[in-house]
Amino acid sequence: MKLFLVILLSLTSISTGFAQSGSDRVRSKIEFIKRNVDFGFRRFYQVKIIDTDEANAFSLGTLTLVSQKMLDILDDNELLAVIAHEMAHREKYHIFSRSGMIVGGAIAALLDWHSDIPYSERLSGFNEDYQLEQELQADCYAYNWLLQLKKKGFAFEPADLNRATTKIFGIDFGDVDPTYFEDNPAYIRFQKVKQGHSKSCEN
Repeated sequence: MKLFLVILLSLTSISTGFAQSGSDRVRSKIEFIKRNVDFGFRRFYQVKIIDTDEANAFSLGTLTLVSQKMLDILDDNELLAVIAHEMAHREKYHIFSRSGMIVGGAIAALLDWHSDIPYSERLSGFNEDYQLEQELQADCYAYNWLLQLKKKGFAFEPADLNRATTKIFGIDFGDVDPTYFEDNPAYIRFQKVKQGHSKSCEN
């Protein structure tokens, strides 16, 4: 439901000079990455800025949605890290595979009828596990692209991903008690970036 509202807002919003400057900022990050990272990026990218009170970004196929709140709180290095992550989603067609997995998850949860766990919880758990898998893969690509940029002498680094995460969630996952966060997807992703992703991001 939340994602539907975000898409609806993006398609019905009225462009303003303020929003356009945000779009230009995001587009400049996309073009910078495409020019300077050794990867066969797809040519077509669309950008839409949405006016919400949440710091968030989504990749919906060719369309990248970024909230104005995200633009407000992130510096250029952190924003580029987030955009790299969203570009990885687009390049790996995650929106389409996720749609297929939602259907598959619904069927798998339904077939597991003998379980004592309610259907809604089985479905939710299945989808959350697959979503985390995609987020980690997108982080892996972004991590390696940022590492490429650093090696080429640009002022970007993989740690920018975690700095962005800290601002987005308002929590420094590097300074929390793991007992309370070990199952938190954002914590898991933070720790993986901190440890370092492998060069190969394929599962």
